[in-house]
Amino acid sequence: MRKAIGFTVGAVFMIATAPFIFLYKIATKIKTDNAIKQYLYKIGIGMSQYYATFLYETEDLTTSSNSFLKQNKSKAIYYFRVLIDMLMGKNHCEISAKNELKELKRSFKWV
Repeated sequence: MRKAIGFTVGAVFMIATAPFIFLYKIATKIKTDNAIKQYLYKIGIGMSQYYATFLYETEDLTTSSNSFLKQNKSKAIYYFRVLIDMLMGKNHCEISAKNELKELKRSFKWV
């Protein structure tokens, strides 16, 4: 019960403050278009990892990557991957999975 209350309070706080933080960050990066593009890309990756945590119970991969890697586990995941590929571009999930796995291997090379 205690964890549920903590999670709820944290989620409400995050949702309530997110627009203000977003606007502040955009205002500070307005000098260059590339900085804004990179910032929005990072927000997209973070949101995708956030949703993947709830959908697939993994925190290091995005929703697209998880959908590709776990598409054989159920028809629902397969169709979800097809939907993502339709929205984001041909083979988006596969490309995303390969890039993220390569990045994870590089980050944990010292282990």
